[in-house]
Amino acid sequence: SSCGEACVIDAGPNVSMSLYNGPPRGGARGGRDQFSWDNVKSDKDREFYLGHSVKALAGRWQKNKDVYWYTREKDSGGSSLADEVRAVKQREEDAMLEALGLKPKSVPELAPAALDRHDMEKLLKRGGDDGGGVPGAATTGVPGVD
Repeated sequence: SSCGEACVIDAGPNVSMSLYNGPPRGGARGGRDQFSWDNVKSDKDREFYLGHSVKALAGRWQKNKDVYWYTREKDSGGSSLADEVRAVKQREEDAMLEALGLKPKSVPELAPAALDRHDMEKLLKRGGDDGGGVPGAATTGVPGVD
């Protein structure tokens, strides 16, 4: 028996032809409305939840800690980087002008000598037999200074 394109099967008043008859097991099986990170904190299997170390903080290590540090915007990082790039470009420009002879050469500032008092006295000592560790050499003082 061929019924064409549209066939209607009448199974009777008491028979349901639905493919879904409800969940196979009863009870609550989870869901967004039933989930809470507070419940995960006290769960014995909290390590099995993805994100438990950030969302369900348990323990003393996270007290007064910023566990969301990676989500904060970097305020001071961008301006200092721009200032550093600007300073490097200025130094490069000055060096180029000096190399081309368009600007007088600048003398680099020397760092102050880091000598202690004993070494300074030893270097400025006038006369004596101390050769500064070289056999046969004698310190005669600074020439031209009386």
